[in-house]
Amino acid sequence: MSQSTRKILFELHGIPKFTEALPLAMQHVVAMIIGCITPAIVISAVAKVSPEDTMLLIQASLVTAAIATFIQLYPLAGRVGAGIPVVMGVSFAYVPVLIAIGASMGLPAILGAQIVGGFAAIIVGIFIRRLRPLFPPLVSGTVVFTIGLSLYPVAIRYMAGGAGVAGFGSALNWGVALFTLAAVSFFSFFTKGFTKLASVLLGMAAGVYSRGLSRNGLL
Repeated sequence: MSQSTRKILFELHGIPKFTEALPLAMQHVVAMIIGCITPAIVISAVAKVSPEDTMLLIQASLVTAAIATFIQLYPLAGRVGAGIPVVMGVSFAYVPVLIAIGASMGLPAILGAQIVGGFAAIIVGIFIRRLRPLFPPLVSGTVVFTIGLSLYPVAIRYMAGGAGVAGFGSALNWGVALFTLAAVSFFSFFTKGFTKLASVLLGMAAGVYSRGLSRNGLL
């Protein structure tokens, strides 16, 4: 990938080639979908929500993300929305808190907490310039690190195949998960250009391919 092509990909009004834009767009959409449905699945399991209501939560997450994305692309009154091509998704920052609420008080308490938290986020957004000095990189980095650690059990269960699924914790599941992680890390840290940008998509493709080989006894 040339420097001019790479520059176009990161420009606000840049128009990359279709062959480059399509796989990167697919990667972005896949990452957004996973980010939207995973918190809903996790919260539903903790709050012991029925499968029907779980589907409603997933659909609500996707619809809300779509609405937020359109507002970001086309700001309301020129003020609400960034006006940049960004796909919005569900934040994992609140998952640990929602898990704690859901485990003790159930789904209604979670929804009520989200309403209150939404108004709090609006207030913080209005005064973010004055509040920004209170959140230096050390503070924000520690918060992100803590959130990642709190979500490790969820990631480990998915790497093992998913709780309650036949073959949970099998060598095949762990092998595919670790191979996928290694592929993503390789493309992300040891390649340049398009393969570096599409590391997640290429890693997923490598994981699917390796699982197919394993099931067919070729690996």
